[in-house]
Amino acid sequence: MTRTARSRRVLLALMVVVAGCHAGVSTGAAPTPAQSPSRSSAANGSSSGSGSALPQGATLAMVKLGDSLFNNSRCAKCHGARGTGGDDGPRLDTGHWQQISGSLADIIKVTTDGAPGGAGIDMPPRGGTGFSDDQIKAVAAYVWTLSHH
Repeated sequence: MTRTARSRRVLLALMVVVAGCHAGVSTGAAPTPAQSPSRSSAANGSSSGSGSALPQGATLAMVKLGDSLFNNSRCAKCHGARGTGGDDGPRLDTGHWQQISGSLADIIKVTTDGAPGGAGIDMPPRGGTGFSDDQIKAVAAYVWTLSHH
């Protein structure tokens, strides 16, 4: 099995698990229009199969790194494990965004710059972490997969 095929299977399995864990969950927020993911070439590690495409500029390696960074840092403390919501941060797994469109570029921007909190708790720049620009992009790619299942 090629590395690309194996990567596609890993992403598909991740998406199935995330979708299965969150099926039927509703936040009551008004839906935003779905973003059409750009398709990247398999050469950069992105999947281009139907239902498993990553946005342009994201790779499976970024998603895996972002998963680890998100779930083992302050991100999960505020937004919950796998973005399921926490006391201090909104859910990130529903596809319904409070202040942005849900595009990868918007997720990167809000993670980098921070955001005013709806419950009175602001998200600090870089989520209050010391993440590098590349780490922020990896976290954003992971969050994008949570919300586009």
